[in-house]
Amino acid sequence: MPLNCKPHDIAVSVNTKLPENNGIVVRVLRRHINTPEWNYGDTPAWWCSSDQLMTWKFEASGRVLKGHEGPIPDRNLRPIRPGEQADRTRKELALSA
Repeated sequence: MPLNCKPHDIAVSVNTKLPENNGIVVRVLRRHINTPEWNYGDTPAWWCSSDQLMTWKFEASGRVLKGHEGPIPDRNLRPIRPGEQADRTRKELALSA
């Protein structure tokens, strides 16, 4: 299955588990490598940065972390590109609002 993003893309987060993360604009830095806390299994994810604060909740411990860098699954990112992709992103953001 093709990925939505690639390194250096600017993307917007959509359909995230935590509503406060929807609509955040990020820069895709590199592929995320799973760690014990940030383990997405076989789900592809990217290490991203943003000027906006992002939130992660660790299900195992219940700990909440806020920061400007961290992993986001590829399925929750839409690159900001002209044309059809931008229209799809706008629709997804409207649905998640």
